[in-house]
Amino acid sequence: MIKNILTKLGYNVDCSMQEHISKWDDWYKGYVENIHSYTTYNGKTVVKQHRETLCMAKRICEDWANFLMNEKVSFSCSDKIADDKLHRAFDSNDFYVRANQLIEKTFAFGSGAFVEYPDADGHTVIDYVPAGNIYPLSWVDIHITGCAFGSIKYIGSAKYYYINIHTPLANGKFLIQNRLFGEKGDEIQLPSNVMPTYVSDTKRFQIIRPNITNNIEPDSPLGIAIYANATDELKGVDLIYDSYINEFRLGKKRIIVPVSLAQMEKESDGVSKPIFDNNDTVFYAIPGVEGEKQDLHEINMDIRSDEHKQALQYTLGLLADKCGLGNDRYEYTSDGAKTATEVISEKSDLFRNLKKHEIVILSALISLCEAVLDIEGCEPKTDVTISFDDSIIEDKNAEFVRRMQLVTQGIITREEFRSWYMNEPIETAAEKISESDIDDVPEV
Repeated sequence: MIKNILTKLGYNVDCSMQEHISKWDDWYKGYVENIHSYTTYNGKTVVKQHRETLCMAKRICEDWANFLMNEKVSFSCSDKIADDKLHRAFDSNDFYVRANQLIEKTFAFGSGAFVEYPDADGHTVIDYVPAGNIYPLSWVDIHITGCAFGSIKYIGSAKYYYINIHTPLANGKFLIQNRLFGEKGDEIQLPSNVMPTYVSDTKRFQIIRPNITNNIEPDSPLGIAIYANATDELKGVDLIYDSYINEFRLGKKRIIVPVSLAQMEKESDGVSKPIFDNNDTVFYAIPGVEGEKQDLHEINMDIRSDEHKQALQYTLGLLADKCGLGNDRYEYTSDGAKTATEVISEKSDLFRNLKKHEIVILSALISLCEAVLDIEGCEPKTDVTISFDDSIIEDKNAEFVRRMQLVTQGIITREEFRSWYMNEPIETAAEKISESDIDDVPEV
């Protein structure tokens, strides 16, 4: 419906990714039709089966979100007033939690967006928009210049479509429209506290995506899921895991019951059959052979645990590697966790991919900060510094010692060291060190 509304308004809307987003959503939820629900013949009838899942698509997206946006990612402004306003805006919008969730969904569905606007009191509100609600209107290469964001709203039992439209103007500014439509597509008056149209000096939306090329719809400006080219590996993981679970389900003790010893029941056609619960897998009836001893006996089946573990480990390695995490990200061994040194030295693939994704996220976050500061009425020339947390991969203790040695050798200054360690602009670091030096001067 939102696409139809935008088309009637005269916009050329790209919806080529919607079908793919729906498929990736199935993997993200852990249930894909015809893969996790299937039928098999048990010798008597066709039975519906459910395939177990490790839900690795979501786990992979969680890991990438935790790498890229955690509590150690820091933001700082060169101006203290601007810095305070930025952090207040982040706190009031639950930024660290919601941004982490948005990046997880971005890696699951291929794209995501931050959208900023002022509330009735002039304070910043940040929306976190998943791929299914993003409608590109104009773009150059993969850079979206104009975009609409559509969502469904319910007021009581009534259903409405809310559309937020950002259109670039010739002077570098943006025309922003808020429009509301009824269930049948008829436009409805907005609430009194929502501005229908206004012009912004800064871009008030930022598109984020995994930093990988869209090889599914190359002409689309939207991205692809981090596992878009690894669905066969996801299928393989669940196939092996389901088989592993079945080893224990089918390998349990069974009791063989000759039909002659089973309780019989006459059915409507006059034929007597043994009474068994179709869902019971403990007892198994077999026809007796004349002259043979008729008794109960049990069977035990060997469980192929090691073979399944090896196959699952190998397939998890393929999956993690296809998703940029390195082939040992999900390595489970009987020796326990690896030491920090081992983890650091073996994560070169993960490190390179992490830095690659940070390029896209960093650009979006800087633009987001500029929009927030503009809404909060701060100076447009305020410098923003953003530092990602690489401590999961890098050995911070070793880096600290190395940089201290560089200070001692005069290769870098104390200001540069403090700027790195305290994650603050070099000017602030110089000011703090200067104040410290003054405090250390003894009174005469």
